[in-house]
Amino acid sequence: MKFHLKDLSLHYRVEGEGVPILLLHGRPTDHEAMVGAFEPIFSERTGYRRIYVDLPGMGRTSGGSWLMGNDDVVDVLLQFMDSLVGERPFLIAGFSYGGYIARGILYKRMAQVAGLMLLVPAVTPGEDIQLPEPRIFGHDTARFNQYPQPLVDRFAPLVVAHDTAVIDRLGEILGGLQRADQVTLARIGENYKFPFAVDDLPEPFEKPVLIFTGRHDAVIGYEEAGDLAKTYPRATYITLDRAGHAAHLEQAAVFNLLVHEWLDRVEESLRS
Repeated sequence: MKFHLKDLSLHYRVEGEGVPILLLHGRPTDHEAMVGAFEPIFSERTGYRRIYVDLPGMGRTSGGSWLMGNDDVVDVLLQFMDSLVGERPFLIAGFSYGGYIARGILYKRMAQVAGLMLLVPAVTPGEDIQLPEPRIFGHDTARFNQYPQPLVDRFAPLVVAHDTAVIDRLGEILGGLQRADQVTLARIGENYKFPFAVDDLPEPFEKPVLIFTGRHDAVIGYEEAGDLAKTYPRATYITLDRAGHAAHLEQAAVFNLLVHEWLDRVEESLRS
């Protein structure tokens, strides 16, 4: 499906019915990364309308020559959600870059957001951050050879658990890497940081939050996400050993369990 705004054609996919949840992928992947992460969870519970989008410059979304930064990306997504769900409360889940965009949406529409899930979120883009030393666990490194070598080089910093089950799921990311529009991404990247203090909310966000990170994430680290958790009174924050920037793949059982627990808290909050 497509949402059109000026020359932008925003590709999206909807699954299920119920409470809307907007799922935002990382950069430069596409919605398939979020489908692979979350559909196994939602196959076990009903009552959610999953809205997967390809963010500008990625996947099957095209156009948007007027987008000059991530503030514009947030405004597009707000107009998109207005057209799709109106004034209904909705949830947001963001992966890496998608976590940064999710916080921009929260800043501008906090009263409408019923819950927030951040997966290895980018916290302070463009600034020096503390990164752990790269680590490798597992034994099936040779299995990377099923993918083209240039993509293997891009996967390498993401994945610390070189297990067959993890490597075989990297196809969820592969397609998005191949489809990225580098020209659009470069233009948006010139104004990557929001022109507002994204975490300086007018009041505490009193809805359920989950922040899921990898202890060995050498792409965006994990310590800043722990600091971010302090800004949310109802945040669960976890950083897991034997996990990096693909923590949801490397610790899939724990990820699924904690997302279910987050959704349990969301449902309790919506009933109150």
